[in-house]
Amino acid sequence: MNVMIIDDDLKFGNLLKDKLSDIFNNVNIRVFDEYLEGIINGTEDILFLDVMLGDKESFAIGERLSFLYPHLVLVYISSHDCFVYESYCQRTFFFIRKSRLDKDLENFYEKYRRIISGNEIEITYSNTDIKLKHNDIVYVESRRNKVLIYTHYQDYEMYISLIQFERLLNAKEFYRFNSHLLINLNHIRKVEKKYFELSNGKRVECTRDSKKKFIMVYAKYRSGDL
Repeated sequence: MNVMIIDDDLKFGNLLKDKLSDIFNNVNIRVFDEYLEGIINGTEDILFLDVMLGDKESFAIGERLSFLYPHLVLVYISSHDCFVYESYCQRTFFFIRKSRLDKDLENFYEKYRRIISGNEIEITYSNTDIKLKHNDIVYVESRRNKVLIYTHYQDYEMYISLIQFERLLNAKEFYRFNSHLLINLNHIRKVEKKYFELSNGKRVECTRDSKKKFIMVYAKYRSGDL
């Protein structure tokens, strides 16, 4: 596993490195005090990014990296708790508050372990049994008597109802947006006024009521309360 920490406070960066080394086995961690073009090449599994690099340019950096590397687990870190709400507008995995480092790291790891490290579903596609990790699934769409399963690498179909498929998943990170659409909350790239965008570029239009409910669920998910 490759992990990168970018924080202009190297003392904190190295403290975080030590704590992550205790959490993960066989982990390679690099610490930088600034972001430079080219230091991230797509081999990284997790990026811990300080919100206050430059004039909050971290949000622009994070959004660009999430687009380039959909597999990247992006975690913002900050001593300013208020930025947690701004981070909701992007496809970030978690927000760690420096003031609650140990507790937030514990919640981060529990979410990471549950979503990224495990949880698979087995489907039969083209007469072949295939195992899909929950995190590989961006969204699932109902089409009459079958569902279409969208990932970044390939799309699959199963002759099953959306309700039945959702029960197979039994996962907190999936949210039933409406009667025909099931989305993976970990693949939310950004939230706009009238729509939200998934990591594969799909835009989901929202009404006022549907967005209000979605934001409530997404906020709980992001905070680890789901």
